[in-house]
Amino acid sequence: MSAGTASWGSAELALGERVITDSLTNGPLARDELAARMTEAGLRSSGQVPFHLVHRSALLGTACFGPVREDGSATYVLAKDWLPDAGWPFGADAVGELLRRYLAAHGPATVADFATCSGLGLPEVRSVWKGVLGAGLAEPCRVGGEDAYVLAAGAPSGLEPTGDVRLLPAYDNYLVGLTDRRLSVVPERARAVWPGGGQISPTMVVDGLVRGAWRRERTRAVDVDLFGGAPDDADAKAPSAEASGAEAPAAEASTRKSVASPACSLRNLGLTGLPYGPGR
Repeated sequence: MSAGTASWGSAELALGERVITDSLTNGPLARDELAARMTEAGLRSSGQVPFHLVHRSALLGTACFGPVREDGSATYVLAKDWLPDAGWPFGADAVGELLRRYLAAHGPATVADFATCSGLGLPEVRSVWKGVLGAGLAEPCRVGGEDAYVLAAGAPSGLEPTGDVRLLPAYDNYLVGLTDRRLSVVPERARAVWPGGGQISPTMVVDGLVRGAWRRERTRAVDVDLFGGAPDDADAKAPSAEASGAEAPAAEASTRKSVASPACSLRNLGLTGLPYGPGR
């Protein structure tokens, strides 16, 4: 929530939602047009207030992005007018589906991992987790001496390293979504991967463990900074295609599978993105 709306009460937020809903009833509107409607209704609409109110409306499932105008400006529409009825689950069923997809992408994982990634409270997560376990959709395993869970069809089949070497783009899905990252990055190198300010560096991964960071030079050459020298046999391996065609690495991130470290053999990243809300 922006500084302009952080102190708003429920009545003001409800009015903002009503203004957006009523305004979009007659068709698409750009943000500045919605801001004008908010001003007419007596709402403050300076700064980032319109953006955050529209964002809130999208999270509530009311609004989403609509057609782009000829001048390139984005518009917003009512989700019910623009999006087909996809039959998405709701409530506990939706959380259960999110958990299933999360384990497919990040398992083995813990209850705390899923709570952190989803932003849901632990009581709600534990309740849904029990349901998934009770239905036989997930099963426990031991990872690094700690209890974790995987999808029933995805139990680790082996812990041997394979010599897999990959260059992953910045903000890769492999390096987010887990509370405990020690199986991916040794603590001594965490700062090189997460330098601060919300940044996640492009990394070189060997058998699921981050062994260096990389960057693209102006000459388009790839400069790799190895942590503590080259890992065994790394010089004999060519990096996989994630970075070699790195014109749009982020778009490819959701279609890859990262081979996990010897301590965790199924950090499977084969799942494409989830619909995180209307207007995505």
